[in-house]
Amino acid sequence: MADGGLAVAADLPVKIPAYVSPAAATRNWTGFYISGSLGYGWGAENNILLFTDPTVTVPGAVPSNHSYDLNGFIGGGGVGYNYQFNDVILGLEADFSYAHFAGSDSSGGAFAPIGPPWGALLTSPFSYSETAALDWLGTVRGRIGFTPVNDLLIYATGGFAFGRAKATTLLTFPLVSFIGAASGTKTGWTAGGGAEYALGERWSAKVEYLYYDLGSLLVDDAAAPKVPLTPTFETWVDFPLHGSIVRVGLNYKLD
Repeated sequence: MADGGLAVAADLPVKIPAYVSPAAATRNWTGFYISGSLGYGWGAENNILLFTDPTVTVPGAVPSNHSYDLNGFIGGGGVGYNYQFNDVILGLEADFSYAHFAGSDSSGGAFAPIGPPWGALLTSPFSYSETAALDWLGTVRGRIGFTPVNDLLIYATGGFAFGRAKATTLLTFPLVSFIGAASGTKTGWTAGGGAEYALGERWSAKVEYLYYDLGSLLVDDAAAPKVPLTPTFETWVDFPLHGSIVRVGLNYKLD
């Protein structure tokens, strides 16, 4: 009888827990993370070179339009924090990147007479060149997103942006030159969005688009005459600083 009981027990089916792949589990996005990214930025530099004499009425001044691309590579890192409410993720991220956005333009020719005392000088053939660049860019942004499927985060982002810009201008006539340069840290705003996909428990990959606007950088310079001349004559150019960035990156979740 005992042997029969053992035989019946041996014939009962044994249930084995189903295997669940860690990659198939839904990602918990809450926590701190660090990130690294690499991308490309582009924008259009459009400005006007103006000649003005603050002491003499200059008919119509003399404008010269300049338009060229301001683009290059960008790369850096950042830190952030996410908090998840069901399928909604709120976050805050700060990043800092080295940028090499640069562009230049040049032209030459002759201006029509503008009247005394500069008419004789400014009807001569001239050459002009300018350069603009953005050396680095940082942002502090909020993020809001949702997870339409397991491990995929779609988000919008926006906030504060800051960066260091520089620009130069050089205008030369036979008897007078106008040489200008300016640089400084500019502030503004940024907005965009992206997608992030979990690669396991801690790693995730992302692609992101940002538009940035840092206002403008003014280059204002006085004449550097080769002979003594009066009154003082000035040129100025206001360089707009805005453009777009697309970058890819990796995030590592710390907790």
